[in-house]
Amino acid sequence: IQEALDAGCDTIITAGAQQSNHCRQTAAACSKAGLKCHLLLGGTAPKVYEGNLLLSSILGAAIHFTGANRKGEDIEA
Repeated sequence: IQEALDAGCDTIITAGAQQSNHCRQTAAACSKAGLKCHLLLGGTAPKVYEGNLLLSSILGAAIHFTGANRKGEDIEA
């Protein structure tokens, strides 16, 4: 996060599973640092957000569901 701030970035993009601890922690760090956060999460949007998915949403992350891709295959797009 500090490297992104030092480089003048305003957005972090990362990917993982819907209940990824890494993605939830990234969303929290971005919220604290004032950075936008985009999470590319595998699968399709559930009807109800729970666990880390709910926390990431509450922390302000923009959540994008990527079907079978959950390891960052869609980050370039």
